[in-house]
Amino acid sequence: MIPSQVTRRTILRLFPGLFFLDLVSSESTRAASSPTPAPTPPATPGEPTIRGYTKTQLHTMLESAEPKQRLNALLLLRDTGAAAVPVFIWALQDEDAGVRIAAVKSFVSLGAASEPAAVPLANLLETEPIPAVQKQIIFTLGQMGPYATEAVPVLRHLQREATLVVRVNASQALDRILNSPPRQ
Repeated sequence: MIPSQVTRRTILRLFPGLFFLDLVSSESTRAASSPTPAPTPPATPGEPTIRGYTKTQLHTMLESAEPKQRLNALLLLRDTGAAAVPVFIWALQDEDAGVRIAAVKSFVSLGAASEPAAVPLANLLETEPIPAVQKQIIFTLGQMGPYATEAVPVLRHLQREATLVVRVNASQALDRILNSPPRQ
């Protein structure tokens, strides 16, 4: 499932806003349960970081052959909020189900910033073979509320065609999407 035209490095290069100077943090503020550091050179003084990781380290983590490193990079990028949406959308295509689930979960708290993810999430939902990933996508679309209106046709299809659990989850997501307060 590795995309042929777009790489993680391309996404990060095209969206330099992922690294704001006000996100600089020290090593001591990193939680004990934080992801393990990538095997890259240490940060130069004054270089912007996210929870102690530099742009170079995050590039290395996102390009790693190890799913755990890619997952850790996504978890770190959640701190950047809306700026990381293109990376999360890209990660929906990852070959590892755990990485896809982490990417899907990243959209839950982004509000309006998650709207560009509605179509890629709906597309993934149509093709995803793993029930746990499907369930997370449906839940996330419901949490996105009115920002996921582009996914309504896929969810309506699931209400008619899928297993009972998927039908119920799709109905709940549709209810949240269609009955949430209007966008502002």
